[in-house]
Amino acid sequence: MVVPAVDNAENQRAMDNGELYWAFTDSLVAQRRKCTAAIFSVKELPEPVADAAAEEAQLENYPWIEAPFRCDYGSRLRISQNVFINFGCVILDTGIVTIKERCLFGPNVSLYAASHPLDPDVRNGIAGPELGRPITIEEDCWLCGNVTVLQGVTIGRGSTVAACSVVTKDVEPYTVVAGNPAKFVKIADGPAAKAYHERNSH
Repeated sequence: MVVPAVDNAENQRAMDNGELYWAFTDSLVAQRRKCTAAIFSVKELPEPVADAAAEEAQLENYPWIEAPFRCDYGSRLRISQNVFINFGCVILDTGIVTIKERCLFGPNVSLYAASHPLDPDVRNGIAGPELGRPITIEEDCWLCGNVTVLQGVTIGRGSTVAACSVVTKDVEPYTVVAGNPAKFVKIADGPAAKAYHERNSH
């Protein structure tokens, strides 16, 4: 594999800032291999405790991730308390991926905080550079099965993304979106949604 000789620190800085960087340097390949090994060696739950009530308390806010689960780096992934991620989730965490409290993911949700140049000469297969931008899923969101979220997107608090949708731009808080590309369908149910949209109506 032909990869340009690059300074690892500068390459990491470019990656962190959403600029073009080279993904197949020895350093980044090693990081991805370490992440894969960690995923396949991690225990699904903490060690059980003797008392059932204590065990229930231990798991009350524990993020629950069903296998199989895959991500590139892991170190660029932030998952908060009381999150459920169903099986088949794929997260390309080139950009920082943040999943805030009480979010629910259906099966086969994909978060792609990574991209490639549109110029094929620059893209140049695995010998060319790539780039990424953050993805943020705010509190209390539900991403239904087979949802795909692209780089640079923020899904606002309390929103629902319908099954099989492709989210290409930011989603306003407390809304329901659907389709490819995902578009506004309705305001979410409940008093919090009503209060938010009353405060922010134009």
